[in-house]
Order: sequence, then C-alpha cells, then structure tokens
Amino acid sequence: MFNNLQILVKRNFKLKFKNYKSSLFEILFPAVYLFLSLFLVGQDNIKTTHSIKDASLTVFNNLSSICVFNNLEISFYFPSDISRKTKADILKGVKDNSIFDKYCKYGLFYNGKTLIDEKEIDNEENVIYKEKANIYNNFFDEINNEKDIIYKVKVNSYDIFDEFENNINLSKKGICHYGIQFKSPTEYTILLPNEKFYYKTDFSKIHIKSNIQNIVNKAVISSMTSNTPKYHIKYKPMDININNNNNNINNINNNINNNNINNNININNNDDKTEASIYSKFSLFRIFYFIGHFCILFSYLVDDQESGFNNFLIKKGVNESHLWISWAIVYGILILSSSIFGSFFTHSFSFIYDDNFNHSYSFGSEFIILFLYGIGYCCLAFLLFTFIKDSKTSIRISKFVLLGFLAINYLYFNYYYDKENNNNFNILLFSLASYVIFPLSYINLIVNTRRLLKNYIEITLFDYMKSSELRSYFIAFIISIFFILGLTLTLYCCLNNKNNNDYHLNSNLKDKERESKKEEEKLREEEPHQIDSIHNFIKDFEQHKIQKNPKLIIDENINFKNLSFFQQIRSVMLIKFKSFLENEKLFVLNILIPLCLMILFIILFNKFQNIFKNELTSQPISIDSHFYENVHWFKEKNSDAIGLEIINEIEKHQSSVVVSFVDYKKELAINAKTPSKEKYIGGFESHIYKNENENENKNENENKDKDDIEFIIYYHSEYPLSLLMGVNYIDNAILHHQNSDQDIKVNYYFLNKIEGYKKLFKSNELWITSEFEIMTMYMNIIFVIFITLNLSYSISCFGPLIIKDRESNLISQLYSRGLKPINYWIGILLSDLLYMILPSVITLIISYTFLPFLDIVNKQYIGLTLIVNILCIIHCLLYQYLICYHLENYQKIYKIFSFCIPLLTFFAYKRITIPLNIEDKSGLYYLDSDYNSNKLTKSETEILLEFILLIIIYPPSNFILYLINFIRNIYGQKLSFKPEDVQEFLNSDRIMEFISNKKIDIKNKEYISRLFFSSKIPNLSDILSGINNHTIIILTIIIGSIICGILIYFFEIVKKIKKTEKKNIKKE
Repeated sequence: MFNNLQILVKRNFKLKFKNYKSSLFEILFPAVYLFLSLFLVGQDNIKTTHSIKDASLTVFNNLSSICVFNNLEISFYFPSDISRKTKADILKGVKDNSIFDKYCKYGLFYNGKTLIDEKEIDNEENVIYKEKANIYNNFFDEINNEKDIIYKVKVNSYDIFDEFENNINLSKKGICHYGIQFKSPTEYTILLPNEKFYYKTDFSKIHIKSNIQNIVNKAVISSMTSNTPKYHIKYKPMDININNNNNNINNINNNINNNNINNNININNNDDKTEASIYSKFSLFRIFYFIGHFCILFSYLVDDQESGFNNFLIKKGVNESHLWISWAIVYGILILSSSIFGSFFTHSFSFIYDDNFNHSYSFGSEFIILFLYGIGYCCLAFLLFTFIKDSKTSIRISKFVLLGFLAINYLYFNYYYDKENNNNFNILLFSLASYVIFPLSYINLIVNTRRLLKNYIEITLFDYMKSSELRSYFIAFIISIFFILGLTLTLYCCLNNKNNNDYHLNSNLKDKERESKKEEEKLREEEPHQIDSIHNFIKDFEQHKIQKNPKLIIDENINFKNLSFFQQIRSVMLIKFKSFLENEKLFVLNILIPLCLMILFIILFNKFQNIFKNELTSQPISIDSHFYENVHWFKEKNSDAIGLEIINEIEKHQSSVVVSFVDYKKELAINAKTPSKEKYIGGFESHIYKNENENENKNENENKDKDDIEFIIYYHSEYPLSLLMGVNYIDNAILHHQNSDQDIKVNYYFLNKIEGYKKLFKSNELWITSEFEIMTMYMNIIFVIFITLNLSYSISCFGPLIIKDRESNLISQLYSRGLKPINYWIGILLSDLLYMILPSVITLIISYTFLPFLDIVNKQYIGLTLIVNILCIIHCLLYQYLICYHLENYQKIYKIFSFCIPLLTFFAYKRITIPLNIEDKSGLYYLDSDYNSNKLTKSETEILLEFILLIIIYPPSNFILYLINFIRNIYGQKLSFKPEDVQEFLNSDRIMEFISNKKIDIKNKEYISRLFFSSKIPNLSDILSGINNHTIIILTIIIGSIICGILIYFFEIVKKIKKTEKKNIKKE
C-alpha cells in the first residue's frame, strides 16, 4: 500500500507542477484574500489618524450615562449574616447620593411600596415598610420644560436571592435594571441585564456603569465611617493617538460623555459603516480563504474519474481509496503550508491595517482554526466527487458552492447575528445548524473572536476553551469539522472494503474487457509516462476481481410458480435485503449517515435544554490590580497636599500597584516636551473642590465645605477598566486614610441566561409561567423539521432502485420464473418499509430517552407518532414507485430525488403555519378562550383543504403536516386558560401539600408550572374522537396510499395487456 501511495503522490505532485497556473492560483488567491480582509476592513474602520487631546472633565453625577430610559431600578440583595443596621445604612447612603438630588424628580421607591422623602432613616424596617401616599400620579402634567431630565429611581431590597435574581433579569420596556449582590459589607457584585441566549463581555458597556460603582462605594464608605471627608470625583481620558482602529473609537465614544466632548477630540466615525456590515465583509473574505484549493482538488478528482484513470487502477487491483489518500496527502501539505502562511501574515503584518489582530491574536490559535477549516474544504470536495462524475457538472457545482457560502454569510448576518432583534426560532435553528455546517460555525467563531479582540483580551488556543463566551462557538466549529470529516472517512471505508458484487451491473464480461482495453489504450496515448509508472508498481498485484453475475443473487433452482403467495413475497424481500446490504454506498448515505445525524441532533437538542434553565455559568469580572499586567499608574505632581496624602494610601495598601510622580502636561500629553517611556493606564490628581456653577448657585456654595476634595481620575481609553479600577483605588484610599483596614471589592457580572420568568399569574408567591412551554413548542417544531427532512432524504433512494432493477433486467428475470407482479410490488414495499421502520424506531426511542419534554415523543403520544410515521412511509414509497414506474436512467433520477425531495419538503414546511393567537389580558398570557382545536372555522377549513391537496400532490409533506397540526392542537389547549383556572390549580390539595413541605424557590416554581401545563395536555382519545384535523389528515394519508397502489396495479394490468397483444401479433 505504501509503495502505491508513494507513486500516486509523486504523480499528483507532477500534475500540480505541470499545471503551474492552478498551483499559483492556490497560493496567491489566499494571500490576496487575506490582504483584502485586513485592508478593506481597516479602511472601513477609520481611514486617518485621530487623537484625543485635552479632553474636558466629566463629573460622576450624570444619570444619562447609567440609564438610557427615564426609569432606573436598582435591586439590592444582602445575605443573612449582614446586620439589619448595615443594610439600612447602605440603602440610606444610596438615597442620599447627590446624583439623585440633581437629576431625580421622582424619588426613591423601596420594594415598590414606600416612597422615602425623609433624610434620616433609623433602621431597615422604616426603609422597607414605611408607607407614604403616591403623589406622582399626574407628575408629567406638571412638566413645563421638555429638556428637563426626569428619572424615576426605584430601589428594591430582597431577602430571597431567587426573587432578586429574577427581578434583575426581567425584561421590561423603558426600564434600566441593575442588581447589587453583597457578599459581605465591603464586597459586592454589580449584575448587568442579560441578552437573549448569550452574553458578551462588552467592556464599553461596563465602562459607562462606573456611576453605579461610585454610588454604591460611597454608600458602603458612609456605612463604615462617620468622619469621612467630603470628596468629589471627576474623570477624563488621557491624551492618545488612535491609528486606523474603529473599535477603539467606539470604546472611546462610549467612555466619554457626549455632552463634554470639546473640539480638541478629533474623532470622526464613519456613520455609514455599521458594525454588522464590517463583520459581514470581514467574514465574507475569510470564508473563501481555501476556495481555490477546493475548486482545483474537485476538478482533479473529477478529471481522474472522467478520463478513466480510476477504472484503470481498479482493474489493476489498486483500490480507489488509495487515490483518495494520495490526494489527501498532497492537499494536506498544501493546506498546512497555506495555514502557516495565513497565520504568519495575520499575526505579523495585520498591525498595518488593524491593531487588534497584532495586539491580541495568537499565531497558534489562528493556525489551528485555519488548518481545520481547510480540512473541511477538502472533505467537501471528496464528498461532492462521489456524486459528480463529469467536468461540466463539477464546474456548475463549484459555482453553486460559491453561491452557497455567500448565502450562508448573508443568512447569518440577517437572521442570526443580531440576536436581540431575531426571534428565538431563528436563534435555535442557526445554533443547531452551526454544529453541522462548518462554514456557518467558522463565521460564528471568527466574528465573535473579533468582537473580543476590540476589548484587548489575549486570545490563545487555551482561551477558546477557558472563555465561556468563545467555548460554545469553538466546540461547534470542532464538531462541524469532525462531522464532515466523519462523512468522508465513512465513504473511504466503503470504497476500501467494497465487495464489488452489486447485482445490478451488466454481466457481459467480454464487453467490459473490451471497454477496459480501449480505456487503457486511450490513457497510454494521452499520458504514456504516467501509465508506465503505474504499471511498474502494480505488476505484482493480483488481477482485478470480476464482478459477480446478478444471477447469483437469485437461486437458479427457484421456480416462483411452485411457491405460494407468502413464499413469493418472502423471496422478493430476501433478494432486496441482499442487494441493499451489498450496496454499501447506498446503505451508508441513505440509512446510516441520516440515522447518525439524527442521533447527533438529539444529543445536541438535549444539551440545548440548559438554555431554559436560568443557570449562571459566566464568571464575574473582578476589578483588581491584576487585571492588567506590566502597566503603571501616576500621580500628578501639582496635586494639593491633602489629596496626595490620600492618593499615597493606594501604593501603601496595594503592593502590586506602582504610582509614580508625573507632570502630566509635560510628560504624557500629546505635545509633551519630554514624553515618558513608561506605559501608564491611568493616574490621579487632587484639588480643593470648586463649584463650576458658582455664579448660578451662590446659595448652594455657601453651604459647601471649603475643605471638600476633588479627585481627577485619568484613564487610558484602550484600557476601559482603568476608570473602574481608579474609582476603587480612590475609595479604598479614603477608607485607609480613616484608619480602616478593609478594602472594597467590586465585581461585574453579566447574567448569562434567557429572559427571566414573566409573571403570568401570582398567588401565594407562586409563579405560573408559560415561558418554558412556548420555547418547548419552538423546539418541537424544529425537531419536526429535522426528523422530516431526514426521513425524506432517506426514503428518496427507494424509488430510483425500481429503475435500477428494471435496467439490470432483474424484474424481467423474476417475472420469467413465474413471479406475479402484485407479489413483487408487495415484497419490495415490505422490504423497503422494514428498512425505514428500523431507523425510525431507533430515533423515537432515543428521542423518548433524551428529549422527554417534547410532546410528540411523550409516552402518551409516541405510539400514535410511530403509527402515523409508518403510514407516511408507506404513502411516500408507493408515491415514489408510481413516479418512477415509467422513468429511466437510475443515476440521474437518484441524484434528482436525493436533492429535490428534501428541498421540496422544506418548502412544504414553509407553507404550513401554526395559527396560535396568543393574547395578553390583565397580565395573563393565554389563548383566546373561544379557541377550539376540534372546531373548524371557515378559514381553517380552507387551509385544511389546501393541505390535503398538498398531501395528494406531494406525499412527503404528510408527516410534517400531521406533526405540525398535532403540536398546534396540543399547545392550543395547553396555553388556553383563564386566571380562574390558575387560581383553582394553586388552591388544589396537591399543590397546597407541596407548598407546605417544600421551600419555594425557582426550581419548585418551575415544577409547579410544569404540573399545571401537564394537567392541560389532552388525552389521546380526545384527539382522535370525532371528525377533526388529525383524523382527516390520517384518512387522507390512507386514501392517498390506496390510490397510489391502485394506479401501480392498473399500470401492471396495462403492461400485461400490451405484452399479450404483442405476442398475438407475432403469432399472426
């Protein structure tokens, strides 16, 4: 084998060197695409150099940087070991913050019950339980100045973490939610609202929340000390030059209050270029990196087949799989070298156009991803080669692949990228597809990687598994590559172990030998040197085995005239079983691979249940000195003595923080005369507080303490967390200056879960939520789509096999031995049905085991699902037999059926809709109470008639139609309830007993919701009783099957009559 491979590899390399133009294309094309992907994206970002110079100061008293709406809600959670007085002091400190005095016209609400106007709060009981009249009913009518900033601030304090967590993660229009979770009196976490199905650590979003950190820090300090000096904090970005980096500009714009940007900040964003368009163009260039390798490898494989070289090797005893391995070795080397080149180019030279890559992207991670992506391209070429045998078709297919990749890129950015504006169905569908379609998973990975690059996180290969943001994308990419690699290896094994006893092949051996000699002579004329070299290494090989005569499949002694009805059918079934099992390629492509794909889909679907479980899986971001390494802080030389004394506390108590004296204007400004060589990410400056609005607010100034201290925090715009770190350093320095040995520790945390529970109905602190039921309905629909597409593809091969039987004269041989036509059709129907039932049963069993929450595989309905599945398979088989009865050319019909039937099935699904009309009345989500799944309205009757016509014209749509209608009726009854139904359920003895014995947390509330909706599942007898959608569809399937069977029988009678007439004419 190794000698064969060695010579074949040499031959392939000779072809590569001979066709130097194509080889040059494979080398230059990736280089050009890499250049364009970096250059044009860089041009889209920023085309000139920009700078921040002498930016104005921003004060920590601007609610607009915290909340983009007019309603702000901050929820606090304190553990039980924190004293009641500490809780009340912290809440009082929050309320007394000057930021609310200036901007808040509403006041502070505690737990939605109490309006606090008093300046003094004695204890927590007053904070939580003191009641006041609501005086803001007509507040908006009293607003005269439209430019006034009006905020309603609501502060909640929770004793139960589950309620606190859900309150933060509730999605309400027009309200900003923030959560403060205390671990101890000096350590807390700021919880930021989640996004749908995913979260991303966007530091620019964290950055503008520094006001929240400043408010809570001051409240904590006031609860610990009483003699704290009055101080104020302002901040400004350091002077910096920005070169061709739109991501930095975006961060800077988010970090600076737009109202305070003066003319010295020269930032001009290209507003016409959105983030999505930039990422779309970037991914568009990157997905075609190996397109040249794919096209040329595909053409080589097809040329070898078309020229007869493959047949020549097979005739000489060399397995066709050896040719595959030789090309795999050649292109493995080419992809390896291209990946090294691409990684080196991206890592070393991208700084010319895009600083993010050079700063954060590692060579190893880029190389591994590119290499695996290239392997996927080569596997795709081998897979397509098994179906395409001529060069003209291969050119068309290459164009279709190109268009397909363009379509994937378009669909990704239009139906998946913006998850906030896309529905859950699209998100689930694309997420699952990314585990199978490798270009989609590659786009998903590189786009989300680039998102993180703008935040200057070091991305190595290890980080892809460590980072909760990239782990799922990286795993999906790996699985998709191994999926297509597994398909290729499966085909290789089929070729390597080929039995070569396909009974459908022609048995005329003399014609075969004559054809082989002609092919060999033709090859000798075209490539004499190549053939001679092949002869040298295969001359000792045993001669190629002659394929067996199809008559060996049929026992020569069998005479069907002597067999009974059942014996004839059994014999036909055995012949079909043997032929199908010996056709390994067909068995693998149409039975084994779809079954494995379905099992993989079920396992992934089971994993996706975690999306609905409200689990916190991300890691908090700790604001400490270790976040950035090899960086320094500075303190302004011109600061006043009192402020410097406090700033010096930073270095005393933070051993890892070095704070050096610097003259900012002389050393760090853009026009500095003696610029510093050190890399500073921030600094501190202090002055005696001066009110900037002294002339307008003289009365206020009189009350101000002259000894108030003003701190200025400088932060580096390329290190967004530097401002948050600076705020913490100053506040801790204040504590240490008051002889406290404690530090305030702050974490930021994005909630990584879907939208929280919607409070559909609340009684005795119990929630009944339909959130899980609605999402389960989506998952049912996706499961139906996938299982139907899988089924339609698997069944598409059985109709063309009838043509193959006819072309190989098998049918005529059987009929000549006395087999009755009706017994032949019954035999192949039963054999094909058994072939399809086995994977269907396996799929349903695995679905029942791993996906018990899906209603169509529920133990109550799984039997009905199996029966309808069998009826649909029979209908589809008979329909294919009928269509193929008069068709010819097995190869063409098989390809057409394999491609068109799944595609038409998908289009049939798109035509089928689910008219679920969910309404919202009095805070309760339910279906219209007049809805009745068994009662057909006029519009529904028209829709049903249209579906019946669809079943008759295109039977593969029957299964999806039945299941979609089945889901519609089940969820129509599940979600059709009134508040009285919920109240009755919650007051039932079973639930009251459960409440008395269990702690009511999120899991138990979810369990109660499941019990409620489970009680509304209709019985099987109710579904099948009377004349309804289900019975009509099932009857239509049965009638359609009978019609197809009658037509086939009619064709056989006509055929028999014609044969009799021909015989009579010959006799005459």
